[in-house]
Amino acid sequence: MGFLFLLKKLITKLILPPFNLLLVAVIGLLIMKRWPRLGRALAWTPILVILLLATPAVSHLLIYSLRVAPTFNAAAGKSAQAIVILGGGLRHNTPEYGDTPTQYTLDRIRYGATIARQTGLPVLVTGGTVTGKTPEANSMAQVMRDEFNVPVKWIEARALDTEDNMKFSAAILRPEHIKKVILVTHDFHMLRALAHCEASGLICIPAPVSLQGRGGDSPWFYELPDAQALWVSSLALHEILGYVALSLK
Repeated sequence: MGFLFLLKKLITKLILPPFNLLLVAVIGLLIMKRWPRLGRALAWTPILVILLLATPAVSHLLIYSLRVAPTFNAAAGKSAQAIVILGGGLRHNTPEYGDTPTQYTLDRIRYGATIARQTGLPVLVTGGTVTGKTPEANSMAQVMRDEFNVPVKWIEARALDTEDNMKFSAAILRPEHIKKVILVTHDFHMLRALAHCEASGLICIPAPVSLQGRGGDSPWFYELPDAQALWVSSLALHEILGYVALSLK
């Protein structure tokens, strides 16, 4: 694992909640004796921000600001030459399956398998490992073969982030004279993935997997702050930060 990758991950952790909010709260407590009004404001601000981020209405707004609408259909993919599925993480050492894809990865595998059956196109899965254990792509290929009955033609097992996903996938596909692919990842991640796709030299047809449904009539208490909404807000903030960093780069 490279030093720059570790540094990038560390900076991301420091910039995003909860660490940045905890830091603000600690600063507020430390200066409260000397500047009581400012100290109290800094100490209370993280609590209010966390409540906002944990509110479903706010989390929906954040995640939908990034969302690429699910407009893909089999006709749209007729000109493609392959399907590229981006990994979304592994769960390690589970008692049932050992190293196995997370729910995010399973969502992408499931949709990629559906598209593969619809189009008959070959599949590439991409995802490496930061632990030195099972590469994500290997686990993805196994699940696609054993549980979805869809073979994987190419396994890209070095990528550590989205930029690597697209760069290393393009390197595999280029000798096969493949330039246009169907790209499968989550709707909130698709904008950044498409930007890296363009930089890699591939032409990508987006096939986004929906993180959330369209909603419907729900009891009022479903709109109260909860941990699920806070997690969705965290995903959105991570993507926003990644997209800003990519734009600056």
